[in-house]
Amino acid sequence: MRSGLRVVLAGGVHRSLPEGARVVLSGRSIRNRRAPNVSDEQRESLTVIFGEQYRKYLLEMGVEPGLVDIVDSLDEGGRPFVVPPSDVARLHIVTPP
Repeated sequence: MRSGLRVVLAGGVHRSLPEGARVVLSGRSIRNRRAPNVSDEQRESLTVIFGEQYRKYLLEMGVEPGLVDIVDSLDEGGRPFVVPPSDVARLHIVTPP
């Protein structure tokens, strides 16, 4: 599964970003290059399953649920969302020093 928020950043116990870095979110999508003919029904089912696992993981890492809500609201292939710098700490994308 590709995701707007890189799990590498969200997976760290201590998360920081360099000054001026931007966090850009995009919609999630299910892709499998080895099985490109997955039915729409199966893709939708997998999207729900992976979405629940993704949300649980981020919550366990201390990220605010609002961040996943933002990703869920974005359309696949649609315009990305740049998280305002003031929201990076509020959403717990980074951890306090």
